Amino acid sequence: MDLHAAIGPGTEVAEGARGCVLQVPGNCSGLLPPGAARFSCKENIVRKEPVQINYLVVIKAMSEQELPGLLILDIGGTYGVQENIVALLKKHFCLITMKEFIENKKEMSKKIQSVFVFECRPTVDQELLESLPNLKVIGNSGVGVDHLNLKMISNFGVKVTNTPHAVADSTADIGMALMLASARRLVEEERRRNMAVGAHYCEKMEDLLQQSDFVMLVVNLTPETHKMIGKKELGLMKPTATLINIGRGALIDQDALVEALQNNIIRAAALDVTYPEPLPRDHPLLKLNNIIITPHIGTATVQAVQMMAEEAIANMLAVLNGQPIPSEVFPK
Repeated sequence: MDLHAAIGPGTEVAEGARGCVLQVPGNCSGLLPPGAARFSCKENIVRKEPVQINYLVVIKAMSEQELPGLLILDIGGTYGVQENIVALLKKHFCLITMKEFIENKKEMSKKIQSVFVFECRPTVDQELLESLPNLKVIGNSGVGVDHLNLKMISNFGVKVTNTPHAVADSTADIGMALMLASARRLVEEERRRNMAVGAHYCEKMEDLLQQSDFVMLVVNLTPETHKMIGKKELGLMKPTATLINIGRGALIDQDALVEALQNNIIRAAALDVTYPEPLPRDHPLLKLNNIIITPHIGTATVQAVQMMAEEAIANMLAVLNGQPIPSEVFPK
């Protein structure tokens, strides 16, 4: 690593350390290893090579190999992490792809302290956890963590984080877009008047379903919310109502939804999430005219993806540095 060492009065150096320091004047004790002896320089010195003054050598800044190891599925391609996000991650971590990890498990397993889960990949299972003895945190890019076994991960002493703040605006945007598209019947290519939307609080789910013109699901998928909208709930809705889902596909009993749409129990549905994703081409939902389906694009904006990566990085670094974790997810 070819860095200039910049040392001024008050700069601290370590006895016996080798290499160079980043250009950080004043107190640079954060670069010193635990227990290193600290001394103050009395002269200004600028060198490229390790600097020795009365047996004092300037400490070397961490190279990429000394950054905490971060496991990702791949770089670029269909399922890999986008190049712009890779550049952001490399500022804080030494990236290790799954291919590199599999090819050299013995060495790589010791380096990996974090896993970055991007679009539900890589898969975090018991085999992977058992092979990463120094793993401390799994940083999920996104809010939903139903693809992660939180209890199993917790049993390995590993923390899980997500990015709820980064996705708020873009997810709200897709919810409103689906509502308006459904109200205007864009898929059916019919022109209709703009509709004013009013809202008030309902204490009971039954009251909400019976009174609402639009029912929008914006909840996490948990055992309690799995198929929270089924045949009974759909039957309570107005025949003119629209069901919108921007949470997780399994919040809805899709077989019951097909029946409700076919029999006009409700007027329409608009889904940004389904199960599975994508739906098989012969799925009954894809044959209906009174439904809009988008391919889970609620957070698929340049800004949202960037913000999710930044929030995930902040979470992972907080864990590794023993600091308060902004967005930790706890098993229930």
